[in-house]
Amino acid sequence: MKTFNCLNCSDCCVFKHEFEMPLVFPWEARRISKLCFNNECVFKPFLVYQYGNLNIIVLYRWIIKNKCIFLTNDNKCKIHGEKPLACKIYPLIINLDDYTLRVSYVCKFI
Repeated sequence: MKTFNCLNCSDCCVFKHEFEMPLVFPWEARRISKLCFNNECVFKPFLVYQYGNLNIIVLYRWIIKNKCIFLTNDNKCKIHGEKPLACKIYPLIINLDDYTLRVSYVCKFI
């Protein structure tokens, strides 16, 4: 069985398009927001269910302009212990069209 070894290239922490940006659960968005300064972290509702007259947000899109603010100059994550599941399982990403996992084409290791 092949194992994944991160190359620390930081490509997974730099984003050009919104569809590449991590999907996070509400509790992850709250936790990350507390670690941000001056509202640097922006989360946009992504998957919302209606329950009666309530809108329940199941997933947020973490809007990251270019480089993640938690990426250090030596390509380490400042919030490694607190990072969301989407970052932890990368290069696997969830395909919400059919609820399967797929491998990101951005990762150089693959």
